[in-house]
Amino acid sequence: MRLSTVDGQTFVNDYGASQPRWQWFLAFELGAIITPPSSTTGPWGDSYSRTMNNNYFICPSLVGPDARDIRNGAYGYNYQYLGNSRTDTAAPAYDNFPVSENTIRAPVETVVIADSRGAHPDHGKHSYALDPPRLAREKNAVKFGPDAADGPIAHSPAEARHRGRAVTSFADGHGETMSLRRLGYGLDSEGVVLPDADGTNPAASNHLWNGLGADGPSQRTASSGRR
Repeated sequence: MRLSTVDGQTFVNDYGASQPRWQWFLAFELGAIITPPSSTTGPWGDSYSRTMNNNYFICPSLVGPDARDIRNGAYGYNYQYLGNSRTDTAAPAYDNFPVSENTIRAPVETVVIADSRGAHPDHGKHSYALDPPRLAREKNAVKFGPDAADGPIAHSPAEARHRGRAVTSFADGHGETMSLRRLGYGLDSEGVVLPDADGTNPAASNHLWNGLGADGPSQRTASSGRR
């Protein structure tokens, strides 16, 4: 990673991608996620292409226009607990970045990446960001989950597209197929995830998301009013 020569603040990766999404941090082992432009005068981003050419990130069970979209594709990252690089312009400071490995006390019980739905009830709308069952307000971030500009539902949960289960990878390196309830989500009578933005759903638990292996002390309203 290096800083952009344009503004001296924006991160650019070795392929020239500006503000690379989490998928690019696996490029060292997997190669380019999106084929870089053959020639460019500076950093490139979504304005060039959002189409992933790397089949490692393609889920056979997800079909349609979002299947190869780096923003709205198959998998999401537990960014609220494991690294939210949004900045608070008033400070300025990162919301929750970087995150030390020492904060992950229970790696076998900490979700890193999973099948992700996005903020659309069917699929899409920023599914690259995977939200925990209860928005992680104890981190006092400026913004939690998608908002009205991102999609109709202000929550991007795991998506159980594999026979009612979501393929999930954990911080210790193992993977499992998990039901939404087992992942800690509160569901309605039809099995649809109920967004829990204010911590009022007693069925929602972040014990597999916060790195502790337990749903720790709540500070859900500590950042009230900061969206």
